[in-house]
Amino acid sequence: MSSSNVLSVTILGSPGRSLALALVASWCLRTLAYLIRVRKLPPGPRKHVIMDNRGDMPYPMKEGTWKSFDHWHAKFGSVISFYLGRKLVISLGTIQAATDLFEKKGSIYSSRPRNIVAGEILCRNMRGLGMPYGQRWRNWRSLMHASMSVEASSQYKPLQDAENKLLLRDLLQHQNEPKSLSGFIRRFTVSVVTVVSYGRRIKSLDDHLAVAQHKIDEYFIRANVPGRYLVEIFPILTRLPKLLQWWRREPEEHFANDSKLLLGLANEVKERMKKGIAYPSTATRALEKQGAFGLNDLETAYALSSPFGAGSGTTLSTIDFFLVAMLHYPQVMKKAQEELDSVVGRDRLPEYDDAASLPYLQALIKETMRWRPIAPIAVPHSVIADDTYEGKFIPAGTTVLANLFSMSQNEEMFPEPNKFRPERYLENPSLPHNFVFGFGRRICPGMHVAHNSLFILISRILWAFDVLPITPDAKLPNPDKTEGGIVIRPAELEYRLVARSKGVDAVILAEAGKAEVQLAAYD
Repeated sequence: MSSSNVLSVTILGSPGRSLALALVASWCLRTLAYLIRVRKLPPGPRKHVIMDNRGDMPYPMKEGTWKSFDHWHAKFGSVISFYLGRKLVISLGTIQAATDLFEKKGSIYSSRPRNIVAGEILCRNMRGLGMPYGQRWRNWRSLMHASMSVEASSQYKPLQDAENKLLLRDLLQHQNEPKSLSGFIRRFTVSVVTVVSYGRRIKSLDDHLAVAQHKIDEYFIRANVPGRYLVEIFPILTRLPKLLQWWRREPEEHFANDSKLLLGLANEVKERMKKGIAYPSTATRALEKQGAFGLNDLETAYALSSPFGAGSGTTLSTIDFFLVAMLHYPQVMKKAQEELDSVVGRDRLPEYDDAASLPYLQALIKETMRWRPIAPIAVPHSVIADDTYEGKFIPAGTTVLANLFSMSQNEEMFPEPNKFRPERYLENPSLPHNFVFGFGRRICPGMHVAHNSLFILISRILWAFDVLPITPDAKLPNPDKTEGGIVIRPAELEYRLVARSKGVDAVILAEAGKAEVQLAAYD
């Protein structure tokens, strides 16, 4: 007998054969058990052997994936599963499901899906929005909370108030230039964010601070477009030698440039701190206690830029949908204006202290956020351990989405959801509205700053102006026709603002003059 035959007999004979058979049987049983559990995935469109479920979507992807997911929710239930590329995705269509998983089981549902290009290469996972759950994220979150909690956000109200007065003057003086109005509102939203982040306002969107941040965010959004990079579908490509990873060059160049820009912005604050002219902001707080927050210089620089894309664009989109709603529901606008006139009068602007006396206006703001969520699908979560929910299996590594659009259109919670009806929040004050900011440990840390901006913007626009169609016979914008990516905005929005009375001019011009003096220190 040859030596190889002797070796085979030795290994496969007893007890070697018994051990091998036991190992094979154990592997088969584990595999069978896993396959049985996988068959218990939440329902959804039919899973294909080779293709994913993009071909099953009833709406074109360019019209918004959330519409297809909402269609599937109506057909299969509040928790559904499907494949995008090779990735298993679970969508949550109710606030209850998102609360049960993201809040009650936050320890395993608070991470983010792997993002090779936009995350690992472009920013080394230093952007808080997509940062994986772990110590670095906790350090980032502690800085954001310290800077934008309910208490901390109140320190920015005087600046939001003053910036808004300058915005009102711009809107007043350019009433006959409707195409320029959006730019003035954008400057307000960007300036609020730069004050929060860096303690410095911007007078123009041409300011180098605004230009730099816009450039960074613009490429970040492009890098996140699904299907743009093959490596996101086939991560095994990252094992190629770096010289052969053709997709790396562009994001690597952007990372180098972005890092230089962001470190430069942080250093500007350091210089103002040395001179004793820096105003309280996220930057001063981070730089004064950098060791306590556990962030190095580059991590700190990236953290300071976090509110820019998340804060300025979202507020602007919310205001755009508010304007669309006012065009479609002028009776709502009139009712809010009557409340403002009763509480505030016509001789002064609404102030933050008036908020508690304006219940209808507060309901209108809540309804604006619900009616058309500016992020129809919240930033995806990733579950880090196997889990079950309502008897369905959710494997570790699954991408889990909160479909905010489906939640906002839930007919049981919000009867006639497509109607803009602030009264629903007066009839039932416990109705949820903050779900549009996300859930659990990943809820938007800037929500309180956003609330303050929305109140002062909407209350004063309605106090000062009527929102009217561009011409009396103009077709109203379609609220369901949108554009954008993670954050959407109305694709069609033309309107004009008309001062409600002659006295508006005098009040706004006087207040804007005072605001200019107040804001001079923040230039």
